[in-house]
Amino acid sequence: MVKKTNLDYEQFLDEVNQGNLLMGIEPALARRFYTDLTNSQRLEKSGRSQSKRSTIVKLFLGLEMLALITSSISAIYALNWWSLAFIPSLILLWTHWKSSSSMGKPKFGGAIFLFLCGISVAIYFSNLGTSYIIMFATATLPNIFTKLVYHFSAEFMRDLVKNSEKAFDYLFNNKAVFFLEPETGRIIKNRE
Repeated sequence: MVKKTNLDYEQFLDEVNQGNLLMGIEPALARRFYTDLTNSQRLEKSGRSQSKRSTIVKLFLGLEMLALITSSISAIYALNWWSLAFIPSLILLWTHWKSSSSMGKPKFGGAIFLFLCGISVAIYFSNLGTSYIIMFATATLPNIFTKLVYHFSAEFMRDLVKNSEKAFDYLFNNKAVFFLEPETGRIIKNRE
């Protein structure tokens, strides 16, 4: 095996494809790449148009906010004054979901379980009215959409790095992409 820090772009990709290096994507930086930069900035930094991918990530980001707002408004109608406790609790949960989704690879099992629990509670309280159904059915959707934002951002960036050396150089130098040796877990810091 060749010394990995002396590899060029094609050799890095070969090492990743052979399993000699693991490619990691920093989810928070990937999300910022697709949501904070303009299309022209992404094109300049990566050499490839990312407008469709950016639209998908922003769509999930918008759905996340829509679900949060829908659940909050429904809580006002369903719970009246108790919504003063429900809404801040929901926002705290959402903050936790966002922070945990931005670290490592998002796991969907817990989010889907919570969503199914929310649907079950919505069905159980369906006799209380539509606002209860909407509140409980949408309360956990921000968790799923948050995970989708980070999942797609990281996957899109992984694909971009594998297909554009310019993107690789920019993202590797900005620590959005990193490499690990599978045996030791040692991070490859540079490619000079």
